[in-house]
Parts: sequence; structure tokens; C-alpha cells
Amino acid sequence: MDECESEESSGKEMWLLLLKGDTERLENYINSHMKDVAEMLLYEDSTNGHETNTCIELFIKKSEDVKWRELLLERILEKVPASTQEQIITSCDLKGRNALHWAVRFNNMPVVQAFLGLLPKHLQTKAIEQPDTWGRNSIQWALRLNHSDILSLLVNYIGLKSQASSPAKHFIAKT
Repeated sequence: MDECESEESSGKEMWLLLLKGDTERLENYINSHMKDVAEMLLYEDSTNGHETNTCIELFIKKSEDVKWRELLLERILEKVPASTQEQIITSCDLKGRNALHWAVRFNNMPVVQAFLGLLPKHLQTKAIEQPDTWGRNSIQWALRLNHSDILSLLVNYIGLKSQASSPAKHFIAKT
């Protein structure tokens, strides 16, 4: 099996463990495959032909539960080098969504804060302003979904001078 097939099968295994919700086996699996964790988190698959999900998206969906958030943030992101952290947070899925998009869409403030805290300033702005295939960035998703606390946080990170849309600026001014 070549290296690409190995990374794909590792990603598939992580994806299946995430779907099953088996945190103990998942943590053991991740620890034994730490060098491939960035590629595994970006692995995309679908269940029964429905919308595809990346591993990072599944983690964020589950991370309302503290044990999942700790597994993602403390056991994975804190164990890998900064360059891998940046790759995990800023890399996009097939629809142009990065990990920050998902954390914003699921209104997961602790994960949004953790992701932004791990990135240097220039990558914070890049991750926040990265548009998906619909042309929406994290600020626009927060505005669209009425996640006012996250919207305020994102605008504070990049400052109002950036490309925060007029509705976002108006919304922030009202809150």
C-alpha cells in the first residue's frame, strides 16, 4: 500500500471511530498515528450518500461534549507542531470551509476561541476571512446564524477595518 492509500485508510478509520463515538479507541488510534493527524482530520466521507463530512467537522459537532472538545484541543492540537495546528485549522474541505467555519456554524465558542488562540495574527485574519464556495466567511456565517457572541469575538480579532460586512458592523454596533 502506498503512502496516499495509507493516509486515506487512516482518515477513514478516524472518521468511522468519530461516527461511532468511541473516544477511548479514537484517542488510542490518534496517539499511534500522530504524524498523519492533519491529513486524517481533513479526510472527507459520507454516510449512505448523504452530505460529506470531514473528521474535523465531526469533531466540532461532537465537541459540545467536554470530553470530545478535550480530545480535539488538548490531546490532538496541543501535541502537534504549530505548523500542523495551522494546517488543521486553515485547510479547507471540498466546499471551501475551514475548521473555523464549522466551529462558528455550530456556535461553539470554546472551539472558536481555542482555534484563534493557536494561530498567529496573520492566520487568524486569513481563517476568519476565508470564503467558502458560497462566498461566506466566518463573520458572515456568525451574522447569518445570529451567533452574536462569536460575531463580536471575530470582529474584535480582525478589527472593524477589515472586510467585515456593513450588516456585521451594524449588528456589532447594536450589541
